[in-house]
Amino acid sequence: MTDRFDQLVNEVLDQPHTQRGRLAQLLLWSLEEDVDEPAEVERAWEEELERRLQEWRSGRDPGVPAEQVIADLRERFAANAAPPPVTVRQIKGAVKALPHNELAAFRRWFQDFDAEAWDHEIEADAASGKLDALAEQALRGHLEDRSTPL
Repeated sequence: MTDRFDQLVNEVLDQPHTQRGRLAQLLLWSLEEDVDEPAEVERAWEEELERRLQEWRSGRDPGVPAEQVIADLRERFAANAAPPPVTVRQIKGAVKALPHNELAAFRRWFQDFDAEAWDHEIEADAASGKLDALAEQALRGHLEDRSTPL
């Protein structure tokens, strides 16, 4: 990848989610051979909205009260409130796409993160007694002069 591409990716990722979503939509459309142009799709949606509005105004479609729509959406998406889990494959791809300076910053952060995680794991193992047998073995070896001075 080029530096310009990396710069562009970083600029896009700094945009609000609505703009990133619109860009994603345009990029996906650009990959489809048989898809209408975005302006044509936009026009089709406007026609559909106009049709639905006319149905509502004429009484053919009474609609659903906003409170009910919101309650239904809350119920439907309550279980999906958390974002989907990120996979190792996705993380690897994201790390590979980082520009050099961001990769260096990530390395520093990850080293600190990993060291802290290791410290917590050792502390938890020590508190639970998982290390007691190893500690006793080490002390026995030291008392029997089988240790090396530091």
